Amino acid sequence: MSDRLTHILLIDDDPIFRLGLRTALAEFPHLQVVAEADTGATALQILGRRQNQEAVDLVVLELQLAELSLCQQLKT
Repeated sequence: MSDRLTHILLIDDDPIFRLGLRTALAEFPHLQVVAEADTGATALQILGRRQNQEAVDLVVLELQLAELSLCQQLKT
């Protein structure tokens, strides 16, 4: 098994939900929440700033925020 961390970006407009999810994910030592966003636009800005850092491996996205353009941009 690899010791590599899985880097996670949380996207949800509810800060209480993000806190709860971040707390739950902290129970797994191989998972690390590296960024959070409350909108799709903020998430894209965060991803743009992280270009010189380790990649985000997993995006947890609130489906109601999943505008088609955001989903398309996250694919790239």
